[in-house]
Parts: sequence; C-alpha cells; structure tokens
Amino acid sequence: MLSEIVERALAEDAPWGDVTSQLLVPEHVRLTAAMTAREHGIMSGASVLQEVFTRVGASIVIDTDDGNNFEGCEILARVDGPARAVLLGERVALNFVQRLAGIATMTAKYVDA
Repeated sequence: MLSEIVERALAEDAPWGDVTSQLLVPEHVRLTAAMTAREHGIMSGASVLQEVFTRVGASIVIDTDDGNNFEGCEILARVDGPARAVLLGERVALNFVQRLAGIATMTAKYVDA
C-alpha cells in the first residue's frame, strides 16, 4: 500500500520526471542533503522517506525514529545519491513528512492536555 501511494505521489509531482534537473544538472553529479527540522515536533513518516528515496535511486539514513521528539535545527535524515534522484524525491518526501509529523505533534499536544 505504501509503495503504491508513493508511486502515485511521484507520478503526480513529476509525471515526466524532473525536467529541470534533467536539463540543468549533469547526470554524474552526486548530492548529499540533510533534512533539518525548523521547530520542535514528533517524528513520523520514516518509512515513507525510505520508500521515496529508494524508489528514485537515492539512499537515506534516518536519524530520528518515528515517535521520537526532535528540536528545531535537528537533522532528521540524510540523503545521498545522484543529484537528479535526490531532487526528484525531495518535494514528495518533505510533503509527506511535514504532514505526518504535524499530525503526530498535534496529537501529542492533545494527549498531554
């Protein structure tokens, strides 16, 4: 199920691939990127991150497990791979994790109350 959802999201975001990256980024260029939190929250969506970046051909190391608290400026994950692959997956991955972590963070606030 997760695989299908990620496949659909990637197809919706870039139905013909990332045309800009294909035109402007040489094929041999590699990229390392860090997913850094802007503010405090609860991590959710690690499996989605893994699925997105595996599907596009990049590798990812998750530094914060689902359910764990994180602080602003904390690195949640690191991605490495062909620049075109990282750029293709980053928007979809961020959209999912921002939504899921937002829900987890809000839920924790209700539970605490």
